[in-house]
Amino acid sequence: TLSLHDALPIYNFTIENGTFSTNGGMSYAVDIGSSIFLNNGTFEANSSTITVGVDWRRKKNGSFNKGMSLVYFVGTSTSTIFNSTTFYILVSTDMEKTNMKFSGGTTTYVSERLELSYKNIRSTINGNTWYLNLSGTQDVHNVDVMDSNASDGIMIDAVSSNDAGNNTNWNFGSGGLVRYWVAAVPGNWNDVANWSDSSGGLGGQSVPGLGDESIFDVAHNGICNIDTTVD
Repeated sequence: TLSLHDALPIYNFTIENGTFSTNGGMSYAVDIGSSIFLNNGTFEANSSTITVGVDWRRKKNGSFNKGMSLVYFVGTSTSTIFNSTTFYILVSTDMEKTNMKFSGGTTTYVSERLELSYKNIRSTINGNTWYLNLSGTQDVHNVDVMDSNASDGIMIDAVSSNDAGNNTNWNFGSGGLVRYWVAAVPGNWNDVANWSDSSGGLGGQSVPGLGDESIFDVAHNGICNIDTTVD
């Protein structure tokens, strides 16, 4: 086992054999300027932040033990996740549209949180479905999505986004505001403290009104008392 004793900046990162650990006691960061190649062996991510500039390339015999890590794609053109991988937190966000691709026929699992914004999201082969299984919270907005099947997990609520076709278990909404119920204990509908603009986020957003979308998901399950007229 090779364990880090400091943060690791590296351009291309390849694991061929053995175990690489970010050090469970310290969880040092790994900053990959280009791509990661998990050809064989094991990557123990612990609670580290792992930034990736271009691609995530995992082969069949390469193992990624996610721990409580954050994998953050920071590329400015096109990033691709090759083959099925389970992430704890997966983030790919920008302020200008870039491309995110997933291998057709494979599944990306996200157990804790998914954040996607300003992305054209596609399969590596048009018309070949890629699968997404989310079991945690989400913040997905300003994305253009095609060929995705998320039916094995939580519905993906894509705010201010476009359905480019062949998507399952994605909710692209009706154009109104999207509000998430985030009360951990019983609370009133008409209390702004109980509403957020992201799943599991901070309360204090406006109460949903006519034409808005109200979402009750697994992030918080406090009882909602209807204390007003709901359209």
